Amino acid sequence: MTDLSLVDTDELLAELLARFDHAVFAGLKSQIGASDRIEFTREWIGNTHTCLGLTADLQARIIENFREEETPE
Repeated sequence: MTDLSLVDTDELLAELLARFDHAVFAGLKSQIGASDRIEFTREWIGNTHTCLGLTADLQARIIENFREEETPE
């Protein structure tokens, strides 16, 4: 198996996006090195409306998960 930590992020993202007709990726890396620099990546491929639907569904699922974790049992 390939050690993905050795693969350049841009190459990895290009490969992932190539595997789907419609896909969305967003990532944020904060406090890079000793600085307070923030690195933000966002890419999508496919129909804009479909990708908006993917992000809306993802947002709803994240909120649902957040509420489940915050609700005492």
